[in-house]
Amino acid sequence: SATETVRCLREGLFRLAFQPVIEAKTRTPVFHEALLRMVDPAGEVITAVHLIPIAEKLGLVRLIDRAVAQMVVASLHKYSDARLSLNLSGTTATDPRWYPQIIEMLASNRAVTDRLTIEITETVALGDLHETVRFVEQLRELGCRVAIDDFGAGFTSFRNLRALPIDMLKLDGTFCRDLAGNGDNTYFVRSLIDMARTFNIQTVAEWVESEEDAVLLRDWGIDLMQGNLFGEAILQAPWPAAKEAAAAGARSPFVLPSEIEWDSALAETPVLREEDLASLPAEPAEAAAPWNPVSEPAASVTDSGTSADSPEDGATKTVVQSFEHALSGELSKLRDAISALDQALKGDRSAKAAEPSFADLVSDTARRATG
Repeated sequence: SATETVRCLREGLFRLAFQPVIEAKTRTPVFHEALLRMVDPAGEVITAVHLIPIAEKLGLVRLIDRAVAQMVVASLHKYSDARLSLNLSGTTATDPRWYPQIIEMLASNRAVTDRLTIEITETVALGDLHETVRFVEQLRELGCRVAIDDFGAGFTSFRNLRALPIDMLKLDGTFCRDLAGNGDNTYFVRSLIDMARTFNIQTVAEWVESEEDAVLLRDWGIDLMQGNLFGEAILQAPWPAAKEAAAAGARSPFVLPSEIEWDSALAETPVLREEDLASLPAEPAEAAAPWNPVSEPAASVTDSGTSADSPEDGATKTVVQSFEHALSGELSKLRDAISALDQALKGDRSAKAAEPSFADLVSDTARRATG
């Protein structure tokens, strides 16, 4: 719910889980991906799959990105042996009003940036190529490595790939499973590996779950692999704390960026008591129309089945309405930006139609290899 997400941000309830990314030949960890988790009062671990959709709907995903980035930087200070990657949302990576915050924080922590990789999904990177290139160039100037995540799902063209000054491609996991029995995926993955090598870009296979797939990927020349075969994401950090951090009570010496106006809605949003959470309005169903906090009334029935208009729930309704009102302006800006981007994409469609996609070129490579 909205309240749970706000509580996580304000009370530091988010946690990081670490999954190893291993070298294909030696199977030794090269770095770990830092994945967002929340541990609820009952001790249940909640993954980002359940948190991010709510945050995106409420316009809070940028704040979550910043919170995760701060936790990752803190971990790099605390664990001097750690090398980490984090995945930024497209909302943050392509928003010139927000990604400077990430740059500012990293610039204040140059001592650890050479151990950090920033991951941006392929489809997001191409949504606003100009802003993505600007962001990537600034990250690299600070010493960070940059990876394109879920590569292959968006059918990137060669021209776009060459325009991005990246270090690593993480191949979409859907192409890296059951390779022995799937000829299409075999040709696709081998072509991706070969073409990445041509550009001197490191490759990572995601979702590797079987020994058979791992051996095939290694033999085809994949550089790194990630998946439950080599280790699941765990909350316990796999490195000893740095001596200086331990001596300081494990306090992280990193410098936070300045706060900006976008945080006002978060700072002014009251946090409900634990017993009030069950009285929040139910989340909208997947098939429901897009949520509009300005025009849509609060739900009349809560998660517990009682009326949201009852006197005892009046405080809860007021809190939710206050939160929705505080965020309505930002949501309106987001809708306008999405509309403008949609119009721009429609205008460029005819120009892009003539350019061969990455999938077309890979398919052509596969046909020639089997011809």
